[in-house]
This record gives sequence, C-alpha cells and structure tokens, in this order.
Amino acid sequence: MIPMDVNEKEIKMEPSLNILKTASEITKPDNVEEIHALQSSPDVRLQRAGEYEADSKEKIAFIKNAGISLLYDTVSIFTRAKSKIRENLSLLNPDVEQSLGEKISNIGEQNIKLDSLPTLASATENLVYAQEEPNLREMYENLIANTVDKTKEDIIHPAYVEVLKQLSQLDAYYLKELFSAPDISIIPICNIKQIVNEDRHYRTIRKNLLPPSMHGITIDTIENWERLKLVEISFEEFWTDDTLYSYGSQLIELLKAECPEINLELYKGQFVITEFGKRFARAIGIFDLSKPSKLLHTERQIPRVAIVAHVLTTHILPSPNAV
Repeated sequence: MIPMDVNEKEIKMEPSLNILKTASEITKPDNVEEIHALQSSPDVRLQRAGEYEADSKEKIAFIKNAGISLLYDTVSIFTRAKSKIRENLSLLNPDVEQSLGEKISNIGEQNIKLDSLPTLASATENLVYAQEEPNLREMYENLIANTVDKTKEDIIHPAYVEVLKQLSQLDAYYLKELFSAPDISIIPICNIKQIVNEDRHYRTIRKNLLPPSMHGITIDTIENWERLKLVEISFEEFWTDDTLYSYGSQLIELLKAECPEINLELYKGQFVITEFGKRFARAIGIFDLSKPSKLLHTERQIPRVAIVAHVLTTHILPSPNAV
C-alpha cells in the first residue's frame, strides 16, 4: 500500500470539514440551547455541526482568555472530567467568559488548587444556563473562583452548588440585598393573628413580616431560604427591644382603623441567618467577614426571651371557622 501523502490526507479531510462548516453556517447556532439542540439531533450531520460549533467556541475562548486557560490547566489531569468542564467553559458568552477569567486570574497561579472536582463540574454547567440571570451568574462565577482558590478552602463545600441551583433569580437578588444591609445580626420578624373567639382560637392574617427595609422579600423566598437552612425563623423567642417590631404594631393600628371590632395580636419572632447560610454567602461572594459591621456571632446582642403563654397559644388548634 502506497503511503498517503500528508498534504493529500489534508485535502481528503477538507470536504468533510467543509460539510460541518456549511451545516453550522446554515443553522447558525447563536446560543447554548441551539448548540445543544444540534448535538442532540438524530441527524448525524447536525450532530457533527454542533460539535464543530462547540469546538470552535472552545478554541477561541482558550486563545483569548488566560484565566479560563488557567482554570482548564487545573482540571487537565482529570481525564474524564476535563472534556465536560472544557465544553461548559467554551459555551460561555464573551462577557461571562471575560468576567470569570478575570476572577480566576486575580487568584494567581500560585494559589490555584482544586479540592472539589464535582463542585467545579456542576458549577460550570449551571453557569452556562444562568448566563442571562445577573445575580445567579455572579454567584456561580464567585463559587467557581473560590472552588479553585486554595486560600478559600475553609469556606467551600459541595453542598453549596446544590443550594445555589435551588435559588430563583428573585431569591438570589434578595439574598444579596440581605447581606448588604448595615446590620444583619438582629432581624425581627412577626405575624399578625386575629383572635376569633373566647377560647383564643386564631387565624394568621399576616405572616413572616420583615422590617420595611426588607419589604420586597416574598413569603416564598423566605420559606425557600428556611428550607435550604440558610435562615432560621422562631416565634418562640424574640428580641426584647419592642421598637424593632414597631412596623408590625403600626400595621395593626391601620387594620383596626378600618375594622375597629377586629381583635388582633402581634406575635414577635426572630429571623436568624444560620452559620451554614453565612458560609454559603461567603462562598458565593456576597458576604465579607472583613467588614466590621457585618461580623456575625452566635451570641445575640439583645437577650432572647421565651414566653410560655406564647408557646402555649401557638399550639391551640384553630376553630373550624378559622382559616
């Protein structure tokens, strides 16, 4: 058999490559979803076109962005994972790629170390789909950067990427707002209950009311944070400074002004950010312990008081007419 000349081999390969280029140009995949659609197509030619487009974006990304290249070098020793992570990184939009690349570059090559490959793989994949959600995108970028920063080993945990996956864009926005508040060590929360009969059966007419500065935070967001163990809510303990709950008392006055015969009571509670929540916030870059006004401790600045009568009341069953 006569050996094929190298140039002849390249000539023979070129038509196949041109087919991929042509298919890619015809379909014009502009975003991640379209590229993935091509790759998942039952048509082999479209599959190849998708692979070609992804590979093209990948090569351009690594040529242009030193930070992204540094991140890939970090995972290059992991044979199975590197192709998936590299594919994820290649699908980033230019602005996201640049932003993440800068974060990686700022760490410095001497501080790059990977301790949690699953976290990195999952975070890069989720970042691809969060690119159009500014707050989530920023959080994923920070989590990825911190995952490969050996100076941040104490704040990274594989659970964080799973928590982040369960936050909506609104959850993420208000979580960022929460941690930007001047003082988050003392946060009141209250319910307003209507007493419906002499046996003190009640119905809750206002639930999980936070101070006016946090009025935009919805009940769904609060309950999701609580479910994810980022915060704890207790109505068995409350702050002894009544002025913290003045917003609830004022709302009761307004409601009574509209309906004088209604019997309303304010149930005070505490909205506490958990230690897990603080570490998570550090990992996604929205909480900086170096700022004195943000230092949180397990100890409360105001003593908590448990009221037996209140505890008993919360266990009284509502009457059939109460909702």
